[in-house]
Amino acid sequence: MQRTKCPYCSSDLNPGNSFCTSCGRSVDAQAFGRVAPATGNVCSRCGTSIVDAESMFCPNCGSRVAVTTGIQRTVTNNPPLSSPKNPTLAGIISLFIWGLGPLYNGQTVKGLIFIVLQLVVYGFSLLSIFVGVFSFALAIFAAWDAYNTAKRINMGEVVGSGLSFTPT
Repeated sequence: MQRTKCPYCSSDLNPGNSFCTSCGRSVDAQAFGRVAPATGNVCSRCGTSIVDAESMFCPNCGSRVAVTTGIQRTVTNNPPLSSPKNPTLAGIISLFIWGLGPLYNGQTVKGLIFIVLQLVVYGFSLLSIFVGVFSFALAIFAAWDAYNTAKRINMGEVVGSGLSFTPT
């Protein structure tokens, strides 16, 4: 029996497949015969026998095959992949805006949560910068005050122990 290659990922296709069992994309099933008889693995969505033990997708409806620890595998009701995602791109864009990777992957809620978390963390960072600048300004002021007070004491001026910030 002659096998044909998937036009998208070049994997071997079994006769009768409407979807590639490796990438999940729709293929022209008219060019092939009927699907092989049941071997124990049956799609829970369309009832088609899943012949290839390595199949990741149902050959008839394109549903993703569920991962199980036993020999028997069932098929979930997930739709076929709409388009492949670039993992490198997803990772790189997440470095800049944390939620862009999940948004690119279609995970809207996770993406929005990461964006909000990034805004909170950056908000605290800006607050820390403000506190740091304010602390530095207070240190400069304290040094200026101590310098001027020491000068006044050296000139014989009586300086109290209170809060007098009289410049000289």
